[in-house]
Amino acid sequence: MIRDIITVLLFSSGFLCTLLSAVGVLRFPTFLQRLHASGVGETMGITLFAAGFIVHAGATQVSVKIVLIVLAMLLVNPVGTHLIGKAELHSGLLDHVKIRDEELQIPDAQEQPPEKKGGH
Repeated sequence: MIRDIITVLLFSSGFLCTLLSAVGVLRFPTFLQRLHASGVGETMGITLFAAGFIVHAGATQVSVKIVLIVLAMLLVNPVGTHLIGKAELHSGLLDHVKIRDEELQIPDAQEQPPEKKGGH
């Protein structure tokens, strides 16, 4: 009985995270905001769904497999989201968004290079 209630709560929370992620993808104006909504929402939603499956299945071999799948997803999803965002930044389509990334050496339009003083 308690296990069923916890399972339903975890599934409902996972569904809510996934639903809010989808709403964020539809409502946010910029690509990077949409990417953030989808990445965070999917990661949290799938993790909560998996936790619900683990609670429902109990301590079985299936639970171990689900934990391994979630760990792999927690490693791969943020990396994939980061790479998609970086590819979009390199494509040059984000000119309407002011982005300054020192790693990619994209200077701000108003920023002037520092002047050398001393003449050496």
